[in-house]
Amino acid sequence: MNKILFPKLPWFLLLLIPLTLIGFWPTYFSKLFDSLPSIFHIHAFFMTVWIALALAQPFVYLLQENKLAQDCWQTQLFDNANGIYSPLLNDSLQLLS
Repeated sequence: MNKILFPKLPWFLLLLIPLTLIGFWPTYFSKLFDSLPSIFHIHAFFMTVWIALALAQPFVYLLQENKLAQDCWQTQLFDNANGIYSPLLNDSLQLLS
């Protein structure tokens, strides 16, 4: 099966950016320069990277479907990044609770 099932998904995932800003404005972004514990900033950094990975991966698949990417080293890069990143994200979630 060489067809992308949801070809417009990357564009819909871009809605994560404004939804995240709106959703976390009262609790985090409005208090960004106040004295928040450093674990809040660490957790926000890890979640921002997670959203960036979630946004970038479908775009890479879309590029591969359009034959703009010659090989699939990008998908291997995402797999490795997620494998390394997941334990760090889990640790930040556990420290937050």
